[in-house]
Amino acid sequence: MKKFLLICAFLFHTAIFYPQTVNNKWIPVSSDKVKNILLDTTGLNAYTGNDFFVWALYEYNSSVPFENVSSSVYKQKIFYHIDRVLRRYSIEQIVLYDDENNVIKNFNYEHKSDDRNYIFSNPVIAGSDVEKLLDKCVDYLSKPKEIIK
Repeated sequence: MKKFLLICAFLFHTAIFYPQTVNNKWIPVSSDKVKNILLDTTGLNAYTGNDFFVWALYEYNSSVPFENVSSSVYKQKIFYHIDRVLRRYSIEQIVLYDDENNVIKNFNYEHKSDDRNYIFSNPVIAGSDVEKLLDKCVDYLSKPKEIIK
């Protein structure tokens, strides 16, 4: 049953919040000499449990090499499934873009388990980009709903 609910939540989020016509609301998470990280807050306040799905956009200042990808990558979007209590996460999807915002490669990862230790197989490491992303999400979710637009 939990697996069914997770799949429904994932499909609902993807169908509702990721179509081509949605105006995503990106807010900055961090910026350094190598990259800028942005968080898509579209629909984020709909999640009230311990875990949530969220898109992050990584914009690189110069091209970044990726294994088995022949084109130059300038951006990537990662769809995370994060458990804020366990402080663990999984990656559901990665989309790589060139310098003209064309999709180069799209990776989808399916998690066929109800075991939360398997679903959230990656720990959130102190000081990592994912920790910055999690902190920004928790901060965003803790704000009163009437000021979130």
